Amino acid sequence: MNTQTSYFKKALVVLMAVMMVFTMMPSMAWAAETFSEGESISEENQQSLQVYDTEQEEDTLQDRIDPVSSISIQWKRQEIANLVTREGDTFLIQIPDTLNRPSIMVSGTSIGTAANYYQCVTNGVASNCNKFNENGTDLLSVLVRYVIPAKLPNGKKVISTLKVGEYDTDKKEFTNYKEYTLIFSKKMMADKLTVSSEGTPLQLNSVFDNIHQHDYSAVLPENATTVTLNCTPKTALAAEDDAGTYLAYSGAESAIMESDIRDNGATFEIQKLPKENSTPYIPLTVAYRDPQDAEAAENAISSTYKIFLETGTYYPSVTLENEARSYEYDRCESEVIPLSVTATGEEGIALSYQWQVKKPLTSLFKNIEGDEAKTNAYEPKTDVVIPLEYRCAVSCVLNGVTYTTYSEVVSVTIRPTTVSEPKIESITADFSCYRGEEVYVRCFASSPDYKANICLQWYDARSGKEITDGFTSDSDGTSSHSGSKLLVDTTEPGEYQFKCKVTSKIQDISAVSESSVITVTVKPLEGFENIKGKGTETEPYELNTVDDFLKIKELVEKGQSLEGGCFKLMHDIELPRDWEPIGGFKKAPTITEIDDGTQGGANVNPFMGILDGGNHTITIPEGGKALFKFVRKATIRNLNVYGKKIAGSALITDSFIDYGPSGKFNNYVPWRVKIDNVTLKEGSRTLGAGFLEGGGSGSNTVTIMNSTVEKDVVIGYEGRGGGGSFVGALNGAIINCVSYATVNGSGGIAGNKGQSMGDCSILNCGFLGTVNSTGEAGGIIGSGYDGNGTAPNTPVVHVQNCYVVADISGKGCVGGILGTEPECKNCWSNGAGTISNNYFKGTLTETSGEGYVGGIVGFMKSYNKYQGFDNNYYFVDSVQKVSGIGMIEKIITKDDPVYGANGIEGEFKEDAVCIPVSAKYISSGKLAAALNSGAHSSRNWVQSEKGYPVISKEAVPYKLELSGNYPTNFNVGDKFSHEGMIITAVYTDGTKKALTEKEMEDVTFTGYESTVGKKEITVRLQAAETRYTVSVLYEKPSDVTVTFTLWGDSLHNTTEKECHTLKDGNLELWIPETPYTVTQNDTVDAVLNKALSAYGMKASNPSGNYVDSITLKNGTKLGEVSNGPNSGWMYTLNGKHPMLGVAEQYLNNGDKIVFHYTDDYTKEEGSEHWNTPGGVVEEVKDVTTDTKTGTTTAPTEVKVSEKTNADGTKTKVAEVKVSADNQKEILKQAKANKSKEIILNVSSKSVGDATKADVTLDKSFIDSIIKDTDAKLTIKTPFGDKTYTQEELKAMSEAATGSTVTVAVEKAAEQPTDDAAANIAKAKSVVKDMKLVARSSKTAKKNIKAVLKSDTKTNASIKELKDLGFTVKYRFYRSTKKAASYKSTVTKKTASYTNTSGKKGTKYFYKVQVRVYDENGKLIAKTALKQCKYASRTWTKAK
Repeated sequence: MNTQTSYFKKALVVLMAVMMVFTMMPSMAWAAETFSEGESISEENQQSLQVYDTEQEEDTLQDRIDPVSSISIQWKRQEIANLVTREGDTFLIQIPDTLNRPSIMVSGTSIGTAANYYQCVTNGVASNCNKFNENGTDLLSVLVRYVIPAKLPNGKKVISTLKVGEYDTDKKEFTNYKEYTLIFSKKMMADKLTVSSEGTPLQLNSVFDNIHQHDYSAVLPENATTVTLNCTPKTALAAEDDAGTYLAYSGAESAIMESDIRDNGATFEIQKLPKENSTPYIPLTVAYRDPQDAEAAENAISSTYKIFLETGTYYPSVTLENEARSYEYDRCESEVIPLSVTATGEEGIALSYQWQVKKPLTSLFKNIEGDEAKTNAYEPKTDVVIPLEYRCAVSCVLNGVTYTTYSEVVSVTIRPTTVSEPKIESITADFSCYRGEEVYVRCFASSPDYKANICLQWYDARSGKEITDGFTSDSDGTSSHSGSKLLVDTTEPGEYQFKCKVTSKIQDISAVSESSVITVTVKPLEGFENIKGKGTETEPYELNTVDDFLKIKELVEKGQSLEGGCFKLMHDIELPRDWEPIGGFKKAPTITEIDDGTQGGANVNPFMGILDGGNHTITIPEGGKALFKFVRKATIRNLNVYGKKIAGSALITDSFIDYGPSGKFNNYVPWRVKIDNVTLKEGSRTLGAGFLEGGGSGSNTVTIMNSTVEKDVVIGYEGRGGGGSFVGALNGAIINCVSYATVNGSGGIAGNKGQSMGDCSILNCGFLGTVNSTGEAGGIIGSGYDGNGTAPNTPVVHVQNCYVVADISGKGCVGGILGTEPECKNCWSNGAGTISNNYFKGTLTETSGEGYVGGIVGFMKSYNKYQGFDNNYYFVDSVQKVSGIGMIEKIITKDDPVYGANGIEGEFKEDAVCIPVSAKYISSGKLAAALNSGAHSSRNWVQSEKGYPVISKEAVPYKLELSGNYPTNFNVGDKFSHEGMIITAVYTDGTKKALTEKEMEDVTFTGYESTVGKKEITVRLQAAETRYTVSVLYEKPSDVTVTFTLWGDSLHNTTEKECHTLKDGNLELWIPETPYTVTQNDTVDAVLNKALSAYGMKASNPSGNYVDSITLKNGTKLGEVSNGPNSGWMYTLNGKHPMLGVAEQYLNNGDKIVFHYTDDYTKEEGSEHWNTPGGVVEEVKDVTTDTKTGTTTAPTEVKVSEKTNADGTKTKVAEVKVSADNQKEILKQAKANKSKEIILNVSSKSVGDATKADVTLDKSFIDSIIKDTDAKLTIKTPFGDKTYTQEELKAMSEAATGSTVTVAVEKAAEQPTDDAAANIAKAKSVVKDMKLVARSSKTAKKNIKAVLKSDTKTNASIKELKDLGFTVKYRFYRSTKKAASYKSTVTKKTASYTNTSGKKGTKYFYKVQVRVYDENGKLIAKTALKQCKYASRTWTKAK
């Protein structure tokens, strides 16, 4: 061990997390804002902590070296005192169980001259080593704050070892360090405490504090004889025989009244209580016990309180002497009026003074340090530009209880006549790295001035030249602090120097500070000193032998990623038989169900360089492995690979979810590997997918271009598991590639889409081999993402300009291009994809005889406007007729919408986009011409010598890049313009070319509308396209008033019994309906933040358009998946869930926003189609005009809901509206035909058993009727009709306060006639006496048929009901559980139902019910649900 003989002192401050201590997974988080006095801490779900015993090793430093001087508990930027005790090198740390995510602050001095690190070892497992003090890789401040869970095990001690000192990053070991033992124990605290006397609540002398242990007092009423204490501990109370907390009253047992003693408190006789200085008090202890563990009580720390019972108050009287309550001064002004108070108190009791200050955006006054703040007068400081509030706390102490009175508040504002010099909090120390490493220099600066704009600018310290790119800053111009990091260019070895200039600015006044110089030494790669080249693109390192690859392997697995380093193969080589691929684990992997040992990328050393094969061949010996194991941001190009029998894939063996070196969730590595011009040579065979198995996540994209898998190549040589010719699971893109392989997997080019989110595109590719699959199969790709229903909005597969001439065989779903898109129920704009300009020629075989087969696609879960089909062709060599698409489960149209998905216009015509052709059509060249004329065509189809079209070798554009100064902001009514835009086309050969003015004429721009909102513009040149967003706003926006309501939830485990949704009305009201005034240019996001700020809450919106969590004032955080996999935040606008995100939805006057949490978003979907009592949604029909009568008639959309009246009764209301499309069509026809009357029909069927109709019409619709027609408006309902003249419509519009008008039509009260009442009573009696018999059976087509048996008695009852004038219907139900969760599937007039869809292997149960309706469609009577005999039916069909 190398010990340092001398060392110098430096400030060393580290906050370490108990999460890191116990789980070895440090995760960065900044401490939350301070909390208001008296707020309690909400409990969050915390992960359990392991407990173990550790044997301490001897210290590794001389005894005199002691870098850690103190440890304290920190919570919300405050120190919690008296919780840490030191015994030598051991720290005994108490964690109050009421603390929500506290931290531990370690203070001391540095060891040695190098940067210091720290590491915790728990249960033999060490955390990562983290640098502190002199900033370090992940730090923006001297303080490092790590989130820690407070839920230590009850009655146990948790022990960890802390190492502090110098660390050798190359050898990965401490060289000069000290070890400490940290012993954590939970302190049992009272969470709530109240006192009362004979039913009267007593006020404590201060708000109860559930974090600190204090004594309290309360004033007794006159002549009181008893007092009652109620206490709720944070850790649950338990019975005497169970483990848990309990309350004790040591010394007051004789005062307890046995008639009122409870687990959470007791009633005491005051005269029998113990006394201190003649004052009675209740002694309270919160302790822990475990009958099964004798040491539990000792390990858990108890808390003790005294509640004194006074007969009078002792609060001082305080008067503020200053005449003014607010003052303003220039910065550094010297003539300042002191703040002063006078106070009086009880005679003989001393008074103390403490001036306090409150900063902006905080809720807590803090004590001002220094003796000058402990007198009755205080002079405010003027050196910082900030508005502050001051008050004086005057206190006295009696019996250990403090009584405090606060003065009035005085505001003091310091004006920015000058500004404070910014403080550089931390700057990266000098360091060295190897050529090609990704390294940064960092600077963090702050200003004490309020809302100072901190700007950081990096410079080359030698030349003084300003650095204009390669760095990022986190300043928002209002936070008075900022950090910046600069990416160091390490492509050339040498010494580089940097410095950072920091400017603090308020208005036009600024001050500047400059950092010290940072020196970065870039060293050449070890072992490559004698290798020709410099490792750059122009002068790559030259690789001649296997030994050269072994040098790369050694460096990578030592932690040198070689990022950006370029290596070029100069000769063909053969890998040895014992070759182990490049890349490895940092330490021995621990493999669990949720971790493959990579720890999200934190535990891997990947290759991150560029390998140029120089068009040479690497041969893998029989049974050998590929060149690479782990890669990250790597490039492999111009390489041939051959292997007679490769154990795995031919290029890369392992895939993993990669969050980068930190392993922290959401820090995704943007791309995994780029492969260009790589060939898997003829005769090769792979066990797995051709090049690699796939990417780890939707963000770890894989790009494969211009590559080939030659003839006589077998993918999946064991007959299965091959995935695809190039990749198994694809997230990314495959472009301009061709395969001739035999694939024993699911797809010709790729196996399937890997992860739910992210791109999966295949462009300009061809497959001319064979696919043999044991599951789904596709000529290009086997399947889209399949998550068993967990990702209903997953982006869909995109296949364009591809061809397949092959034989495809699979089981379940088989398609010439795509086998199946099984998951996506409703595609959103961020996941759009198209199957366009492709063709298939060959045979399609589905082996089970029960699946779906399509010439283009086998099966699709759904289809909407974001899933394009266009210009696809197929010729299936089969005697059986095959359609283009085997099955689409749900076609979403505008007339039949689904929440979150835009429906297509009109009818989907499959034969127009998936066109069957003949062999002659293909061989004649007509197909090639048709493909070249397609809207999505790259115009590069040629007729091959073999008589079918192929992609030419001509380079074509496949991607567009936008640059230049072009408009992205427009005013409402503006015409679209792209003036100033430069479009660069990226070609399949890797070249780029800016389009000329002439070429720009072939570019199309779609998606622009001149109405308010954000518009996504699609830019397309042939098959290449890109998108960008523009904003359209009002030039002079008017104010609008909207209302906002927030419904939240508690943190809990969602179950079938406890599932909280807006639909079910069982959420918690966090913000009541409140009006807010904004402008027409504001969105839901603006109102949300305005409302949350008013209530001390905060929203997390990392994408800018989707709120993933909301944090309450007390620190409780409720976010996406907090209460289960389908939980998260949603919102409704005027009662409906809109399709737009919070930053996209603009507002109108009168809009109602309801932001709400949901435990299961799938239960909130399709609010307009929710199954409400008696509700039937009418299908929207066409608008018609009768020119003879001069009437334009249109249907309405209806949703029935049950509403609670003021008296507690319930009313069923039909909520009626006219769709936007129908409004346009009504106005169009009425104007063109000069209609005299517009009639809106509300059908009897649609209102069910509702007794009232609320007809809501857009004000703009009414205004257009007035402006564009002379028609009157009639609303016809089953409850009566209402007609409005033009004058009445004008009055209605003028009276409107919002963007809509609601007309109520109520059913007149009427009593049934004697005969009608008798018939209803008779019908109910008949139904009550009915004895139903039902059964289910399998049909010949393997469907399930449920039937109500028609015996003589049942038939007679049905006939009697019909003779009474009633309608009889049968409702069928289905469930996967025999005794619960039955859902209605269909209501029919016949007594049988055939179920034609289900999930293979799932067991279903069926029930039936008889329902009786009157002539108005009102439900009169119904039977109980009747279980079908032979109810258990297992679904055996493929879909």
